[in-house]
Amino acid sequence: MSPAAVLVLVLLVLVAVVLVLLFRWPGWLRSSGPAVAPPATPPNYPRALRAPTEGTYGGTERAADGQLVRAHGLGNGGRVQLILAAEGLVLDRQGLNDLLIEEHELLGAEERSGRLVVRWRHEGVVLETAVELDAAGEVASWVASLEQMGRMQ
Repeated sequence: MSPAAVLVLVLLVLVAVVLVLLFRWPGWLRSSGPAVAPPATPPNYPRALRAPTEGTYGGTERAADGQLVRAHGLGNGGRVQLILAAEGLVLDRQGLNDLLIEEHELLGAEERSGRLVVRWRHEGVVLETAVELDAAGEVASWVASLEQMGRMQ
């Protein structure tokens, strides 16, 4: 291979590396944004306001830009049990810290693509948590229960 061909190849590789870095830069800036402090760890609840429901935790993301919140395990999916208590919504996540979305933090809930999506605010950041319930027919009743709890604030 001639020295000119080697030089062209090296320049092409350098240009490719620079382009990759330029396209990744905005993502790195977003992911290095301020971390959300962990929500409160729920105490033991003597009674739930409705029967607990099993499902799959799909993760929590910032509502403004859809960025997955990875801090404190909120981006990790897995099995979950939903418990509605007077204090708020408890997500009892298998193998991870439980998550309590306190009553005053609830902003609403909706069904989106067959999943229960809970909208809530923590430390001024609006978040959305998605859960795919094992009993898909229960999504509407959970939405109604969470909407009612949100109105009682």
